[in-house]
Amino acid sequence: MKGNRSLHIVALSASLLLVACGGKKANADASNAIDSTAVSENMMTTVEEGTVPELLLQEASYKKETEYAIVEVSALLPEADNDVAKTIKKTLQTAMWKALNANPDVKMKAPSATTTKEIATKYGAACLAMLEGMSKEQYEEMKEGGDGSYEVTPQQYSTYVTMKKVFDTERCLIVEMSVDDYLGGAHGSHAVDALVFDKASGQRVTNIYKSGAQAAAQKILKSGLKKYFGENGHPCSDRELMDQLQIEGTQIPLPQTFPTPIANGLEFIYQQYEIACYAAGMPSFTVSFDDAKKLLTPEALSLFGIE
Repeated sequence: MKGNRSLHIVALSASLLLVACGGKKANADASNAIDSTAVSENMMTTVEEGTVPELLLQEASYKKETEYAIVEVSALLPEADNDVAKTIKKTLQTAMWKALNANPDVKMKAPSATTTKEIATKYGAACLAMLEGMSKEQYEEMKEGGDGSYEVTPQQYSTYVTMKKVFDTERCLIVEMSVDDYLGGAHGSHAVDALVFDKASGQRVTNIYKSGAQAAAQKILKSGLKKYFGENGHPCSDRELMDQLQIEGTQIPLPQTFPTPIANGLEFIYQQYEIACYAAGMPSFTVSFDDAKKLLTPEALSLFGIE
């Protein structure tokens, strides 16, 4: 059976699972959520209020279940006929197709589609066909390898992709994309990414941190992570926290996923396996706006409306 894409944590080998949960240090880049590689260069543009074109965000969904697979898609894409909306739409479509392309061994071209409804339907159907093929292949291999002492039944593979608007101002749009997969094995995987757009240009923002932000963030990150683990029944000291983390070196990395502005600060979230083993979940915490000012560039602070 062909291997799964790197997004699907369940596809990691048994040896990597032992590293992730056995107290050894794993590479902090092992979990790369959804598509953290930006489609375009960072271009934060100064714009006068009222000059940003409208986007006309549209929602559409797709859901289908068979014996071998289930796919659910909730898409959110701009439909306005202007360059900004078209640029954002292209970026979101690319990320959406990458999230739904379940088999990395088969490089499939995204189906041709124009409207949000067509994209959700055709992308979802293509994903369903891929999952069915993978599940059937595994089922046949299990039947051939069985000794007849137990019943072999198909495993229903699944992919759920949800896009939603989490931040929207005159200057900035943030679309959160979450992906839940099950491709066989002991458990599925969950990942989330925040796609940040400058609405003046339509470009995806690729950098928000000052030079040296990771070093400057160590006290902030330790405090947030200690609170996260404490709320989940594992209070710890600084030393105990570092023993729990699966990172290279002594500096805790900033999350691969960009933080999202919420009412009382920025929400930081780490992916599964990014800094800790699967059992640790997805560590998350809120960084105050005052602390955020120590880490973000002036352009990012302006984009997020932080004064």
